[in-house]
Amino acid sequence: MSKNLYRVGKKSDLDEIIKNNFFKPICIIFTSNEIEKDFEDKIANLFKEISKNNTYCMHLLINLDNFIDNINFFNQMKLNAPNFIAYFKGKQISGHSFNSEKDNKDDYISTIQSLIDKINSSYIQRLMNIFNQNEQIKQKMDQPVEADEVNETAETAEADEADKAAEADEVDEADEAYEADEADEADEVNEADEVNEVNEADEVDENKEEQVNNIKKRSIEIDVQQIEIDKKKEKLKELIKLKKNLKK
Repeated sequence: MSKNLYRVGKKSDLDEIIKNNFFKPICIIFTSNEIEKDFEDKIANLFKEISKNNTYCMHLLINLDNFIDNINFFNQMKLNAPNFIAYFKGKQISGHSFNSEKDNKDDYISTIQSLIDKINSSYIQRLMNIFNQNEQIKQKMDQPVEADEVNETAETAEADEADKAAEADEVDEADEAYEADEADEADEVNEADEVNEVNEADEVDENKEEQVNNIKKRSIEIDVQQIEIDKKKEKLKELIKLKKNLKK
């Protein structure tokens, strides 16, 4: 017996076959002792022949009178036996019952063969589609990089370089601006010192206490200015450091 043709006698064996072939079409014909022996033989011979060609399908023969099924799961299949059912991934995809009033044995055999052939062909087509998709993906991955893709990569690299250059220019401008601000602030401090000296000389005789207060006030202002200068120096150091990192 081939690996895709079985005469099943127990439900546990049937469950095992379905489990192990979950992703294959499973075609089952249920018979009973009530049908004629020659009819059952024709069905068995049909399965033997088509199992040789339709190798992607599982073909199972079950005589329900000899089938061990404690829960009588398939008991209803005795009605209008023989009964044909096809499953795929645990779901019924086809079926055909024998009706003695409408069908004759040869017509039934021909109908079942046609159904199984269609199921097998559909499954093969599904496999081919999957194979072709995988091949297309593989070919696409193996293809050399197109010229347009190379240009896009080069343009991206140039854009990155331009961004880095722009950032470096911004750092340079920040350095120059800070140096200019620092020079202006130094000039302002010097001018303030000169004004204080003149005021101190003029007001020594008039009001020494006011002179002292002015000196203290100006000292505080100078301290504040010095703090701002120190902050800007720290900022300048950070910008210079950033500039060096970008140049690397």
